[in-house]
Amino acid sequence: MKLYDKTYTPKGCVLRAEATIHNADDFRVYRRKEGDRNGPRAWRRLRRGIADLYRRAQLSHKAAARYLHAFATVDDATTLDQLRAHALITKIVGTHRYQLTSSGRRIIVAILSALRSTVAQLTPVTAQLTAVAA
Repeated sequence: MKLYDKTYTPKGCVLRAEATIHNADDFRVYRRKEGDRNGPRAWRRLRRGIADLYRRAQLSHKAAARYLHAFATVDDATTLDQLRAHALITKIVGTHRYQLTSSGRRIIVAILSALRSTVAQLTPVTAQLTAVAA
C-alpha cells in the first residue's frame, strides 16, 4: 500500500492510496480451470498475467478502501507528522509518497485482528501469552 501526498491545503493534506499485489499466491479467483472452457468453476490461485486483472483490481480497490477508511477514522488531531514520529509510516525520499514501516504494519494488523475478534476468541490467546511471559 502506498500513499501519495497529492496536495496540501490549509485544511489538510489530500492523499491518494495505491495498492499493488506482488505476491498473489494467497489470493484466489472464482474461475474455470485453464484450458477447460466447460469445466466447473472453483476458487483457484490468482494468475500473474492479465487474465485475472479484474480480480486484482477488485482486491486492490478493497484493500485501498479499507486502508483509507481506517485513515479517515483517525482523529483530526492525528497528522502525518505524528504517524511519522511514531514510526508507523515513512516518507519515500524524493517523492510525495508514504509507506508503512514494518512495525507500523505489525501494529495495524494487531489492531485490525483485535477489532475483528470476539472476547471468546481473544481469551485463550491472552492466557497463552500470559503463561509464556510468566
